[in-house]
Amino acid sequence: MEPKTRDLSAYFEPIFKITGGFADNKEKRELVKRIPETLGWPQGDKTVPIRELLLSDAVDTTLIQTAVFDTIVKGACPAQCFRNAIQVWPMSGNAMTVNIGGTKGYALEVGEGAEVPRTTEHPTSDTITARKYADRAEITQEMIDDAMVPVIQYELETAGLRIENALNRLVLDNIIAETVVIHHDCLGANLGVGSVAGAITQMDSAGLTGTDLVMCPGYKAILMKDFLPAAGYFELGDTAKTGKLGNLMGVNLHLCNATPTGGAASELFIWVNDGDIGAYLIDRSAAGAIGMRQDITTVDYKDPIRDLVGMVVKARFGYTHFNHSAMCGIEY
Repeated sequence: MEPKTRDLSAYFEPIFKITGGFADNKEKRELVKRIPETLGWPQGDKTVPIRELLLSDAVDTTLIQTAVFDTIVKGACPAQCFRNAIQVWPMSGNAMTVNIGGTKGYALEVGEGAEVPRTTEHPTSDTITARKYADRAEITQEMIDDAMVPVIQYELETAGLRIENALNRLVLDNIIAETVVIHHDCLGANLGVGSVAGAITQMDSAGLTGTDLVMCPGYKAILMKDFLPAAGYFELGDTAKTGKLGNLMGVNLHLCNATPTGGAASELFIWVNDGDIGAYLIDRSAAGAIGMRQDITTVDYKDPIRDLVGMVVKARFGYTHFNHSAMCGIEY
């Protein structure tokens, strides 16, 4: 999930104050100036500038609701990890049964008109069960009455962040619980870029492709050192400036700072001692799938202002693992 192209979350404060009647005419004009002229709102078959809507008081009742939703999604975006590293499948019901066949092998030569034999790997089935995860944005009536917009925005963004954290922890817990067949043991050396190259080689040898690397914060810290020039890095290195690693050897990099719910010390997704697993190289097409029954949303409400009190943010999703060989654990 990504923020709407309207990006209303960035303009939550002026929209909230104006639609809620918290601004007089002078303040309203000042607040409207903070909204770009190009930011529009669909009405019928045309798009009306939001500035025009707010100044004329002809505001669509869903405008503030959308601003609230976009603010929640904005809070979730910094934590997005596994939804970008694992394929996401929409679910039409509470459970979805999927057939899991072989992810590698060779087609057989078949004579003209001959029966095509079945492969030796017969499909198995697994079920993705969606469970509800919810959080309550603690917004009081006093916050609304006093137009405490920064606090309200903080609560909404935090609720979105906690939902995304729940998704990350669900997938991480399942990965840790599974028996990951392929491992790359660094033996205490080449803990940065070299470890990624080693994991890619392991996956290639298994006939699979490492597309995404999910790493813990400690692993990222070591990896970043290999990206930084020895001197003058504040002028030369984009990584030093932004803290973003980008792609590495064709692999997408993702930081996961979720804390697993349990497990042995060597399984707790850390990068400190021998035996620690600090990252997983994943074949996105074969490792597993997140079943998304209902992405981040809020409980329906009628009054766009007063019913912000006690707003519930929720999502329904599940996860299942497919191929135990489609993932390589990188060991310290």
